[in-house]
Amino acid sequence: MRFATIRNPLKRKQWEEFIETAHGKLREKRIDLRFNTVKVDGSVARATTVLPAVYFAFAQDCSRKWVELELRPRTVDGQRKPQRELYAFLKANLPGRMPALQHRLAWDDEQGNAAKERTSGEDMRIKVYLDESDEHQWIEAMVRLASRTLPFLDRFASSAH
Repeated sequence: MRFATIRNPLKRKQWEEFIETAHGKLREKRIDLRFNTVKVDGSVARATTVLPAVYFAFAQDCSRKWVELELRPRTVDGQRKPQRELYAFLKANLPGRMPALQHRLAWDDEQGNAAKERTSGEDMRIKVYLDESDEHQWIEAMVRLASRTLPFLDRFASSAH
């Protein structure tokens, strides 16, 4: 884990403890996600998935916390290509299978121009915002999002080959 890049020692310690707790809860549910990257400012921690350029993330800003599935463009034949096909597949399959999430999924294309301005380039995100900033709710939201989304990522990865 690259916590050393976080300059604020308090924030670095908070992330170290939080990620350790999150990994423990994910392992309890047999979910193999490794949060290996934390942004320098401590706003996002990312875990890779079975698909290239697809990440689960714990994210926060000054007013709220959320978990998300981030779809970044893939490089195919030397060109960056947005993952619109995967996004459409998830949008068609996930909503009816997410009843255990306490909060509604927020899809980038349903959030208007403000969401598009916050995303970089062709990144696409599926977010679950939390009402409270409780660390346990944050982890539980990730467990729920990952446990319901990973089978669809596996299915998509299998159909792509």
